[in-house]
This record gives sequence, structure tokens and C-alpha cells, in this order.
Amino acid sequence: MTDTEGELLLIKQYRDWIQKAPSENDPERTRFFKDGVVVLDTNVLLSLYEYTPSARRQVLDALHNVQSRL
Repeated sequence: MTDTEGELLLIKQYRDWIQKAPSENDPERTRFFKDGVVVLDTNVLLSLYEYTPSARRQVLDALHNVQSRL
């Protein structure tokens, strides 16, 4: 499986939820994306070495973007 295939699998799995834009009509969803606490399962960090370099970078970048909420 290539990086792109793995990425597409996750996007396809959660597409409807991810692509729905937060709006004033859905304050709970907006609050989730702006203020939600991010709690990692230990496997997220333990499995980093198993990821492709591109996937590993994406995970680390995502964690960096939410570091204040980890």
C-alpha cells in the first residue's frame, strides 16, 4: 500500500464527517474542532516507526498543530 492509498482509505472512511464544514448552525461541531481536547492512544506514538516517512510526518504535523490541546 502506498502513502496515497493509506491516506485515501482514511479520508474515504471519514469523508462525510471531515468534509462537513463547521457552521453557526452546528455549534457543537465548531466547538469540537476549536476547543476539543486531543487524547492519544499509546499506539499512535508507539507505531510511528511503522509508518511510511510521509505518514509519520503527517501524524507529527497534526500533533504539532494541536499541541496546546494534547
